[in-house]
Amino acid sequence: MHKRMGTTAVLLVVLLASFAVAVSDYSDAESPAVGPNSLGESSYMFDSTVTPFTFPECKGIPVMNAINDATTSIRISVYLFSSKETIALLSQKANAGVKVEVLIDGTPLGVSSNNEMLMQLDQQYHGDVRLINFKGAENAQFDYLHNKYAIIDEKKVIITSENWTQGNFSSSTGNRGWGAIIESPAYASYMYNNIFKHDFEDDNDVNKIEDVYSPSIASKDAVGTYTLKSYTTTSYSGVKVYPAHSPDTSFNLMKEYMGTATTRLYVEELDISPKYANYTTDGPIKWMVDKANAGVDVKYVLDISYEKPKDQAHSQLIYDLNHDTKVKASPIKGGTGFSITHNKGIIVDDAVWVGSVNMTPTSFHEDREMAVIIYSADVANFYATSFNKDFNNNYDPEYKPGEYTMVNRVVDEVEEHPWYLAVIAVAIAALGIIVKKVLIGGAKGGKKGAQKAAKSAGKSAAKKVFKSAAKEYSKSKKKK
Repeated sequence: MHKRMGTTAVLLVVLLASFAVAVSDYSDAESPAVGPNSLGESSYMFDSTVTPFTFPECKGIPVMNAINDATTSIRISVYLFSSKETIALLSQKANAGVKVEVLIDGTPLGVSSNNEMLMQLDQQYHGDVRLINFKGAENAQFDYLHNKYAIIDEKKVIITSENWTQGNFSSSTGNRGWGAIIESPAYASYMYNNIFKHDFEDDNDVNKIEDVYSPSIASKDAVGTYTLKSYTTTSYSGVKVYPAHSPDTSFNLMKEYMGTATTRLYVEELDISPKYANYTTDGPIKWMVDKANAGVDVKYVLDISYEKPKDQAHSQLIYDLNHDTKVKASPIKGGTGFSITHNKGIIVDDAVWVGSVNMTPTSFHEDREMAVIIYSADVANFYATSFNKDFNNNYDPEYKPGEYTMVNRVVDEVEEHPWYLAVIAVAIAALGIIVKKVLIGGAKGGKKGAQKAAKSAGKSAAKKVFKSAAKEYSKSKKKK
């Protein structure tokens, strides 16, 4: 018994020492670019002309037509990029002498970009394609590069809530989402110099695609010629726009932005974190409830497409909001031409928030996200038309989830597996990774190699265990 306790103590000391190295080093990591800390900072308010559009109706046509108009440069930063026609168009533009730079997430969750065509763009047509946060990258800036935007000729910016996938850009059966083309040299300059350039040129966790995959994977298919497609849009001039991005200030800006609502607050979202799914935690649900209590017309559309019989957290939240608060909440599980509501849109009075920011701690504080607040009654009403269609087609004040609710699920899990046991299990696994890397590092580089490996592995392990602890502890609090 004493021998077992002694061994456990040694393991814990090694693990804690690794954490200490990781945490002290992590605080010294380069900070991301920082934007406005609050609304109304004049240096971040840009004059523009805005062209709004919605998915799946647009089929990505406004995005491709804007790319087709480029004459000097196209810079794209997107989580997931698999649209064949769009990548082919980029190859054509690069071949014609336009500077094409593409940054994609190296490890998108459970999916992949079209690496074959992106490699072809990079190798055959001399574009510059890079991956951020690929597996094994050290000193990662973000958990995920989750934004979806492009900068064209440093004159206009495209921002969407939707990934640039084959489904979203080639058919009318993609996701529900919003997008905008913002013509503003000043805003485009801000986006390039403060966001894109910072992310694209980072030496720590950005790799050229040919350094990650073999150039031999490049597609051999001819890219063809892009034919301009027709899609009716309306542009609105004299519009002010304001940037918001993660992991910098999106949480504070969203809170302040929603706090300005006096007449209407409409929110359409894919997801909401369990952390915020209550009326007391400082977060989007509380902000909505507070505004509804103040007499604002608050409507909330939340996707339930991913729910399972034993996990109906979104449905439970919708039921609770409709029965306990003045918020009118609607589930949505597809609609005409789409199956998933992937949107992250917020309408406040005569302004609208468009972008990639999900209402989760990771999206607010750890991912690279991009959004823009557009101050225009015309643009806000454009999106409100789409929002109200989704809301009215799905709203039922008596909607009920299944009998097996989120509360039941969390209680069952906590009773079977106390939160601290789950964290210990993750910690043990992390310790194994640390020891393995230290041994390999020592074999290759002696003492210094071992120290370097311990530092790198410790940082990665610490991050995983801390995340697990927060997640499991949050679940345990649900029981209370």
